[in-house]
Amino acid sequence: MKKLWRGIYERIEHRMPEFFGEASGGDEGRRGPEKRRQVLAYVRQRPEELRAWVEREQ
Repeated sequence: MKKLWRGIYERIEHRMPEFFGEASGGDEGRRGPEKRRQVLAYVRQRPEELRAWVEREQ
């Protein structure tokens, strides 16, 4: 499960680098801010983001 969330964070940081703001910095061996809560809050506010991306052929 940890690996799954890490992949989600990496995709978010790639597509929206400003999403986590200061929270995305190095952890210096400490537990950082919980990014999962930010992701879940974002998706709760925008349920359309859960739909699979479908490219239409034209």
